[in-house]
Amino acid sequence: TDIHQRGSTFTGLVLTAAAMAWSSAAFLQARLLPRLGASRIALMGVLGTALAVAGLLLLVDPSVTPYLALPIWALGAAGMGMVYNTTSDSALAATGEGDSGATGTALGISDSVGAALGTGVASGLLNAAPSLGVGLTWGWMALLVLAVPMAVGASRLGGRPPSSVQVS
Repeated sequence: TDIHQRGSTFTGLVLTAAAMAWSSAAFLQARLLPRLGASRIALMGVLGTALAVAGLLLLVDPSVTPYLALPIWALGAAGMGMVYNTTSDSALAATGEGDSGATGTALGISDSVGAALGTGVASGLLNAAPSLGVGLTWGWMALLVLAVPMAVGASRLGGRPPSSVQVS
């Protein structure tokens, strides 16, 4: 909102579109998971989120239309909608009989710690970059570099696709 001088109404519209995209992708993920497998679904989600994060670099430039934020945020949220449920489904599917409570607890803790750590690191990088004289674009670049190992790890979830899926 600072770079493009847009207010809370515009921001709310972008976030609402993102929430709708996340929900729609989560629904789609549930329908596609039996056919494509967790690994492919996770990869689709990671790629969507990665493209969105890279697309946010465009919005650092004040000459770029702020309306590009809507599809970029929607793409990122859709990617998260695909990945978030896939990781939970994969973890619970790999859980032995009687251990689902421990797995559910571990998922809850990892969700909370991951969200707090990710938000803290991202905020720190984005806030430190301009004060270090390197600019906001370099803060985004640092986030992209940190996201690569996470994207690779997330794309490997679930192992091989189900045997009913033909790999071409």
